[in-house]
Amino acid sequence: MAATTRKRPRYTGTTISTTDAGDPTFAYTAKFDIGRDPDMMGSPLRVKFGGLFSSRTKKHEEKLYGATPAQITVFGRPFTFDQIRNFKPYQAELALGYTFNYFSKDAVDRIANEYLKAGILTRIDTNANYFRVQEEILSGYAMGTWDQDWGNMVVGMRVERRKNSGSAFGGVGAANTLLSASTATLNGTYSRAATSPSASTTKT
Repeated sequence: MAATTRKRPRYTGTTISTTDAGDPTFAYTAKFDIGRDPDMMGSPLRVKFGGLFSSRTKKHEEKLYGATPAQITVFGRPFTFDQIRNFKPYQAELALGYTFNYFSKDAVDRIANEYLKAGILTRIDTNANYFRVQEEILSGYAMGTWDQDWGNMVVGMRVERRKNSGSAFGGVGAANTLLSASTATLNGTYSRAATSPSASTTKT
């Protein structure tokens, strides 16, 4: 499993918030191959077969907590820009004709965490940003090679089933509902060939 998790403090001028977000990816693969060498009608026969299963899932989910300065004041913990002001000088080269201050992400993060622990920040609905997609592949093959004095004969077959599915929130009437969809395909191939030192024929 590979996952990316990030914490984003944010101040918009009207809201202070903190977001815990992640894009975890889960991947699994399993396969096997088996071979046997029996005789058929006095001639060597090499038989092989195997299979593979692969699953890969990726999703995005986040938790956002925020509050406005007015909501914070109600809790007796007033918030001002001076608490997060950063006195770092202007970082660009193009003159703007006015001055301003940046805000410190570390300071926003510290204050947001304090407000979150105190129960001042409330959960904000982020279902619109959620998604989950998955791909599953199941395949198998079988192959036989029959050796003769004049050459050999090869017969093989492969079957694969591929399924893709996804989920996200969408509007159904006035409700915001988790919607899911999936598609599946099944494909197979068959081939046979006869070879000799002087000629060969193949049919699929």
